[in-house]
Amino acid sequence: MKKKIAVTLVLAAASAAAVVLAYRTYGVVNSKLKLQYKTQNTMEIAKGVVPEDETGVTESEVEVLEVLKTPVTEEQEEVNPEAPVLTLVSERVETIVGSSFEATFQVADITDDKDDRSSLFRDIRVFGEYDINTPGEYTLKYIAMDSDGNQSIPKELKLVVKAQ
Repeated sequence: MKKKIAVTLVLAAASAAAVVLAYRTYGVVNSKLKLQYKTQNTMEIAKGVVPEDETGVTESEVEVLEVLKTPVTEEQEEVNPEAPVLTLVSERVETIVGSSFEATFQVADITDDKDDRSSLFRDIRVFGEYDINTPGEYTLKYIAMDSDGNQSIPKELKLVVKAQ
């Protein structure tokens, strides 16, 4: 009888420990999923590190900045046939204040003569700032890069955040 009680107590303690561990793990995961800041800034996703010159600006950043300075036009022709082709879901997205927004979810497709879609998605660069908690219109520019360093023509997305 004493062995049954001891086994029951050990099992109860193990069960309680498992529940506490699961609850703490859920809490940690949940807190990581929540936004910690009211302002969301876009993030550049790059494949590797490019050496910097003495100004602190990398060669690839200079190239991207030059591309971003030129306005995006509908009649822009493909300069390099080996460059990836990036397609957005739409050119304009409307959302309400406080809702979630993932910039990379706005990319419908990326194609390239050499690289697969999965590797191209890892090298999407999104430029621009937006605040999902402040009403307004924000412009984001998207560029995809392939493994050869070819850049897609920049695509613009207008993000319109409306008050509730």
